[in-house]
Amino acid sequence: AEGMAATSIPVPGSAFEDLNRAGALKVAEAGAAHARRAGFDAVARATIAPTTWQGIVDVADEIAASVIVVGSPDAALLECGAHIRRRAGQ
Repeated sequence: AEGMAATSIPVPGSAFEDLNRAGALKVAEAGAAHARRAGFDAVARATIAPTTWQGIVDVADEIAASVIVVGSPDAALLECGAHIRRRAGQ
């Protein structure tokens, strides 16, 4: 038996990219806030690119970054943030 499924969300213009960028920036801002509390000079950024790695490289080049932290909003990241705060004496 063959089957096929398709879904689409009718989103006009660049609204889909705008929603993705806004969601990514929200996560990035939370991560940057954790890093700032740990004493780092952190800036949240979000971009849209054809591939994830290209977006990371583009932003790194744009800001001449010496370090970029990439993560996800899961428990492991929260544990990492707690570890950073402990090492920073907070």
